[in-house]
Amino acid sequence: MRALHPRIPSPLACRPGRRLEAAPGRCGMASRAGVATSLWTEIGERYDQAQGSGAASTTPTEVQRVRDGDTGVEFIVQVAANLQHKARSSSATLSAGRPPRHNPFLPYEEALWVRHLSPTNTLLLNKFNVVPRHVLVVTREFAPQSGLLAEADLAATWEVLQAAPSPGALAFFNSGPDAGASQPHRHFQVVPLPLVPGTGPGPPMAGPVLRALGDGFGEARAVPTLPVRSWAARLGPGTDPPALHRLYLDLLAGGGVQEGTDGLTPDHNLVLTTDYLHLAVRRRERAGPVACNALGFAGTFFVKSREALEHVRREGPMAVLAAVGVPWADPHA
Repeated sequence: MRALHPRIPSPLACRPGRRLEAAPGRCGMASRAGVATSLWTEIGERYDQAQGSGAASTTPTEVQRVRDGDTGVEFIVQVAANLQHKARSSSATLSAGRPPRHNPFLPYEEALWVRHLSPTNTLLLNKFNVVPRHVLVVTREFAPQSGLLAEADLAATWEVLQAAPSPGALAFFNSGPDAGASQPHRHFQVVPLPLVPGTGPGPPMAGPVLRALGDGFGEARAVPTLPVRSWAARLGPGTDPPALHRLYLDLLAGGGVQEGTDGLTPDHNLVLTTDYLHLAVRRRERAGPVACNALGFAGTFFVKSREALEHVRREGPMAVLAAVGVPWADPHA
């Protein structure tokens, strides 16, 4: 496999964007310590401003917990009845790897901009958020969501995760329409932990994934306890962007996700915390009325109706994941 972009020497290098000059103190040239003490404070300030001006809006949700009968994992289900206003790109546009006719990231809304993270990536607020302070790590020029991630994409996302105050943050990636992607322009999404108040500090699926990985660090391993073709790697203090990118490629290889002649990859999800990187291979976006993106493999669903909530309860959360993912028994696995 090959990366789509050349390796970037420093993930914190910054240059002014063509559309917007970075204001003093809002460029990623700070030291790591400075980023860690200021980035999420800045995210919070920009979030409050955007919410107050109407540039961003939060969807009210009702939180339900659904315990999986087979594994005992307690999934978080947020019932968000008014998500229908979020515009979605067509599957044809998403799978083509071309810029959409309307790209909300080029140009982005200045009210949603937090800072440039590198010459290749910038940080934006999610305009329609369910989790407060939900941010997007977006490429500054168009790159396809279904293409191989560059080391710079992971480096920028890793910086945001490392800067998060305790108990941390979770990043996730939907590689295409069957993986839950709604925009074809490349972007990671990052939400602070816990996912909802009153739950554990980590994502619900962290336990099963980390138990399957054992004590070893920096090694891609299958996660056969999940009903979907899944590979993961435990991360540690020594993890840096080159190591993270190598592990990402190892997970793709283990999961049988290969770059096509068009430079795109089969649909898959990534879940990334400072503890682990997890890949799940997808075959469809929905299980009945339940749409599933990478957050399903972190242990949470956002649903639009009571019907979808009852489907999760009746079938079980792991059965929902099994329905949208490529099973281990698939002849192409």
